[in-house]
Amino acid sequence: GQLGEGRLASVGPPPIVIAILIGAVVVGVLLEYLATWALRWWRNRHVIDLTQVSDTEDTEDVSA
Repeated sequence: GQLGEGRLASVGPPPIVIAILIGAVVVGVLLEYLATWALRWWRNRHVIDLTQVSDTEDTEDVSA
């Protein structure tokens, strides 16, 4: 019994490493989600600000 347990413990990664990996994956997913949401919000806000400032400049830029 002890030999089998020792073998599994030595082959498998320590629980701390598994916890760190899981935490890193969760944090990465959350950061990616927040980044995409922030970019989407910032782009919408930026476009709205541009259109509110002057519609003539936008049309001139498109024609040119």
